[in-house]
Amino acid sequence: MAFSRKTLLLTLITLVALLGAFSLGRMVAADSNVGPAPGSAEDPLVSRSYVDSRISSLEARVAELEKKLGGSGPATTTPPQPGTSGPVVEQKVYTKSGKNWANVRSEPNTGSAVIYQCYPGTALTLLETQGEWFMVRLPDGAIGFVSSTVAEIR
Repeated sequence: MAFSRKTLLLTLITLVALLGAFSLGRMVAADSNVGPAPGSAEDPLVSRSYVDSRISSLEARVAELEKKLGGSGPATTTPPQPGTSGPVVEQKVYTKSGKNWANVRSEPNTGSAVIYQCYPGTALTLLETQGEWFMVRLPDGAIGFVSSTVAEIR
């Protein structure tokens, strides 16, 4: 019984496709037994009790850390400066809520270069006040100026 090359090739392709489908089916079946069905009440990503327990543990951790800091809130302390006695409390400047970000400039005027842009609510360390401008330390350590029209001391 002689088979043509075409028949042998089609038979081989069919066998490879069946083997691939069988392997894929086994992988899917094995993966479905791993854990709870997505979206079910047992799924930890959507379970309300899971979320509540995580929030509670995080709130407890925050309270513990605030207690260690003495409940100082968003302000932080730095080591004593030369010629002073005791730690200095750093004041924070927060950019105001709005549609846009706040520009931090190289000099205390609107004509100077923008060196950093902050999203609303960003906290910056206040170094001093110069008229309507705050001199601030940026997260990267650079010094810049932000207008009091877009930021406030809290």
